[in-house]
Amino acid sequence: LLAELEQHENQDFEMSKCLATSLKVVIYILKTWVPSQPRGIADLLFDLEDKQGSEWMKNDPEHAIGFLSSLFWAAHLTTRASTQGLFLCLANYPSVTKKLHDEIDHVLGDRRPTLEDKNNRPYTEATILESLRLISQVPMGAVRLTSEDVNIDRVTIPKDTLVLLNTWFYHHNEEIYEDPWTFKQERFLDDFGQILPQDHTLRK
Repeated sequence: LLAELEQHENQDFEMSKCLATSLKVVIYILKTWVPSQPRGIADLLFDLEDKQGSEWMKNDPEHAIGFLSSLFWAAHLTTRASTQGLFLCLANYPSVTKKLHDEIDHVLGDRRPTLEDKNNRPYTEATILESLRLISQVPMGAVRLTSEDVNIDRVTIPKDTLVLLNTWFYHHNEEIYEDPWTFKQERFLDDFGQILPQDHTLRK
């Protein structure tokens, strides 16, 4: 994606086509697996089938298919939607884009980011959190099964009940987020411009 962006600087291009390329890479990886030469999580999964104690995986291929399907839906599609959603927000809020650009230039200069840079870019982190909240790439969370009786707001959800969480509602609830339809990353920053801690109400 970074290479595509650099090639199309100051030009329009279809991001969805660029992001679709990553799916082709995933399919290529699945078709070119070489035993004991893992390049990623899919290869490790296939190698695991041949290890002692994991015979159950080879006996029932549905395990590997289920894992890879979950990986596709929970990783590829959500990452793709998150990236497109973030760019959509930035295109509509140029002042945010400017602040983001300034912070990245200040912290990184011309080099690529590393995980160690994460704590030094609070505005960037807040922008990512706010785009995830506003866009809500998974508006209805995955189905869960209660393992025991659960009491929430004086309502009891019995054990073995299928539960579907409406994350879209929570992410746009005015009782939780002030002005929820506005792209406002400052909501995730404290008075000193630092990212709110993970146990803060808005982060939770």
